[in-house]
Formats: sequence, C-alpha cells, structure tokens
Amino acid sequence: ASNPSCLTRRLDLSNNHISDAGAKLLAKSILDAKLLLPDFALDELILDNNDIGDESSETIAAAFSCGAIKSLSLRSCAVKAAGCSFFGHAVHSLSTQQSCSTYCLDLSGNHFGTQQKKMKKGLGSVSASLIRDTATSNLKFIGKTLSGAAKSFATTVDSDDDEDAMLGG
Repeated sequence: ASNPSCLTRRLDLSNNHISDAGAKLLAKSILDAKLLLPDFALDELILDNNDIGDESSETIAAAFSCGAIKSLSLRSCAVKAAGCSFFGHAVHSLSTQQSCSTYCLDLSGNHFGTQQKKMKKGLGSVSASLIRDTATSNLKFIGKTLSGAAKSFATTVDSDDDEDAMLGG
C-alpha cells in the first residue's frame, strides 16, 4: 500500500522540450498509476510550450478522461485538429460520468486548423469545400461537447489577447 500524502499532486513540465513521444510515455505512466491506485489523480499537469502535437494527444486525453488528471494545461503545444478531437471525446466522456469532480482543460495557443483526411494515391487534391466542411463539423462537435459538459466543469473565461500581442498576432 502506498501513502497518498507522498504522491505528487502538481507537475509542471512546461518549457522542457518534451517531445510527442515523451509526452506519450508520461501519459502512459499516469494511466498505469491510475490502474494501480484507483484513487490516484494529479491535481494539475502543466505541459505548456512543449512540442507535443497530435500523436501523444490520444494517450494524454485518455488519462484526462479517466480522471487521472484534474487540471490539464497544454498551451502552445502544437496540438492540431486531430489532437483536439481526442480532447473533445475526453470532455464528452467526463460529462457522462456520475462524478461531482471539477476538471479543467486549457488548449489555448494551439492552432487547430483543419483535420486532413488521409487520401489514397491517385485521388488528387482535397477540395476547399471538403476542408471547410470537416473544420465546421469538428468545431460543431467540440461546441456541443463543451456546452453539454459545462455543468461538470468550472467555467472561466481567459483572454488570449495578451498572448496574441506577445506573439505579434
């Protein structure tokens, strides 16, 4: 048996040059800890300004959706549309659970863009309308998921104006 008071509750690994592969291994370790200790949960995991991207987003989202991470910050981590989709599913999963816990997810500073469909050879280029339709569908799904989950989450409104000004946007 472990002593719960000895467990890490807040882990700030921002600006540590963590790669997609490293973030995936970290998330897997958090999932393993949750399996070993069902009551385990990091109160806060901060991975801001690392080059995480979409590949590890699925594993990080899985750790978030099972309650292993209560507050997750992935500001400016190169998460794109595919990664955002995993977090949309995680938020939806949390919203359907009968838990009174509060969760926080910060994906600001990421440029989601559009999710590109994998094409078979010889099909030519993807039309602009297909890209626009895909982006619209993803945003509608995320919007519906977030509005349905708002009851389960603490709501705060943060402005990215300061961040945009610093980045010259």
